[in-house]
Amino acid sequence: GVFFVGWVCSLICNWIFELLKRNQVVNGTLRIQVFRDGGGKYTPETNQGCLLMECSSDGFSMYPQPVQEKSAFVFDRIRLPKHVFGNYKALNKSIHIAAAVEAKNVGVKEAIILNTDGNATEGISSNIFALHNGTIITPSLSDGCLAGTIRSAILDGLLGKQWTVLEGSLTMDALNQYEEIWVTNAITGISVIKRLENKFFGSIQAGKAQDILSLAAPVSYTHLRAHETRGN
Repeated sequence: GVFFVGWVCSLICNWIFELLKRNQVVNGTLRIQVFRDGGGKYTPETNQGCLLMECSSDGFSMYPQPVQEKSAFVFDRIRLPKHVFGNYKALNKSIHIAAAVEAKNVGVKEAIILNTDGNATEGISSNIFALHNGTIITPSLSDGCLAGTIRSAILDGLLGKQWTVLEGSLTMDALNQYEEIWVTNAITGISVIKRLENKFFGSIQAGKAQDILSLAAPVSYTHLRAHETRGN
């Protein structure tokens, strides 16, 4: 029930802060992996779960400002399937790894990965947002993209009323007509695609949105601390 979920959240928060304390990490990255325990091949022998947490110090206390600018290409050699598993951050990201390798080979930092419909769906390790005339659109979960944390926060209204945020499919023809293209993840917040193959895009609105994300980050940290306090 609700009590059990709250107890588990409090317990995990306590583990997190103990891990950060022991490793003396103040500003850094925390990775949490959840996976099935036990043996078996395609048929699992147990449904018991395991949790692995690791942290590292990166020296950043806020999201980068000015926002990081990237050049990108369209990765079309292997397309993302459209299914619910794409909404989760799983251990198998072979398509994204292939896109990252090819991006490096062509001399850019980012790739726009297409789904089986040919729509822009994700970056290498990020969600995609496109801005035009005050409206921001991001691929819907039904297109097979990851339900990322920054994506969820933006859709939940984190950026306020300055922009209208919508979900939908992003065709490549439409994407090339937008003023700005953002890629987001929990590590760098918002980065911008400054050049996509032969077309250039802006970054002014991305900088404004990044400021809002940076202000919201300490609030999220305070909420996590509150869980720890209640757990004690």
